[in-house]
Amino acid sequence: MYSKAKEKRLRQLSILRFMGASWANIEEKICDDPSLKAHKGTVSIKTVRNDWSKRDEWLDEIWEFEDTDTLAKSVIAEKQRLKHKAWDMLRQLQQEAEDARKPMHDENPQYGSMLGVLRFINNLGSDEVELLQSLGEVDKEPDRHEVTLENAKQKLADRLSEET
Repeated sequence: MYSKAKEKRLRQLSILRFMGASWANIEEKICDDPSLKAHKGTVSIKTVRNDWSKRDEWLDEIWEFEDTDTLAKSVIAEKQRLKHKAWDMLRQLQQEAEDARKPMHDENPQYGSMLGVLRFINNLGSDEVELLQSLGEVDKEPDRHEVTLENAKQKLADRLSEET
């Protein structure tokens, strides 16, 4: 069982992450909110990231889910719907820019809007991959690479053979 403040923080964290919020946004919303602190002081972004990495331990309990896979899949479906709408918006902005016959640069208001939509689409894709990884649907990249003498010798041999 978690304190009321921590439970509220974990709920807020899961909502923000599933909505695709950036870590900067999460830090602003969670770390700076005194009502989400379990004790006097602050909650660091490191603590919040650590909480997120351990979500398998608390997500079911906090939200009283029976099946987190179903929730995650519905979130992915919603993100895909949002992505389709964003692509439609991007096409509309592109058409407006073409109709106005304005070159694409910083002075053109459509240019900034188009960049914002592209960033949004990129973030949705990244979040979708993270969710699929958490479900085990997509393999995770290794966090670190083991470097051994044998690996180093093989890489050197491969490079030398490429050069000749």
